[in-house]
Amino acid sequence: SAQSDLVRVQRITGGLTPKSVVASPSGLLFAQNMMYSHTATVYSPDGARVRTIDDAVDLSAHGVKGHPGTSKGAPVEMAFSPDGKRAYVSNYSMYGEGFAPEGKDACTGPEGISDSYVYKIDTATLEITDVVRVGAVPKYVAATHDGSRVLVTNWCSMDLSVIDATSGKVTGPDRSHRIWVNDTIAAIEDTAPLHENDPIGQNGFFYLVGLTIASYATSIAIGAAGATRRMRE
Repeated sequence: SAQSDLVRVQRITGGLTPKSVVASPSGLLFAQNMMYSHTATVYSPDGARVRTIDDAVDLSAHGVKGHPGTSKGAPVEMAFSPDGKRAYVSNYSMYGEGFAPEGKDACTGPEGISDSYVYKIDTATLEITDVVRVGAVPKYVAATHDGSRVLVTNWCSMDLSVIDATSGKVTGPDRSHRIWVNDTIAAIEDTAPLHENDPIGQNGFFYLVGLTIASYATSIAIGAAGATRRMRE
């Protein structure tokens, strides 16, 4: 049938303020609760709560200077490695010693906006195992198909952070609105015809998309079906 209806099979409540909900390859569900709850809540495929992960971290324990004591994040979006063993969570803003006031979509404020961090979570232990500094007000996250890189759009920095998944180092960011691959700018080499049901080309790039609103990096998609642009390394 060309039409189908959504049927609610379960309603999950209790301590949730999710900005996003993402399923891992194994079926674990992660709800990112932003700064409203400072947590990410994990559920099993049957809807049972497995654990609530607090976003509080000691950045100095990860080699980060300038932010002594406990810092808190604001989990907003998540992506999994292809094997599902690692989850990467963007934090809309960071809170604690050495951070400017809370980030905002307006990207303004007399004291500026601090860069934020992406957390790496081990999906077996559900522990935060690493932190990676990215840009200001990071939002969407995506992992490449081979799991070698993690891509993060930074709303207020107006750029894209490319994280090496092995080293945890950022090879960007790219503030010229071009895409970096292994420290080399990747060029758009060819164009595919518009999809008949996508007259404005909203499906974006085939390999990688940096959708923008007034030049602010907002979201990314890898391997989008029916894409209107193809990008090759």
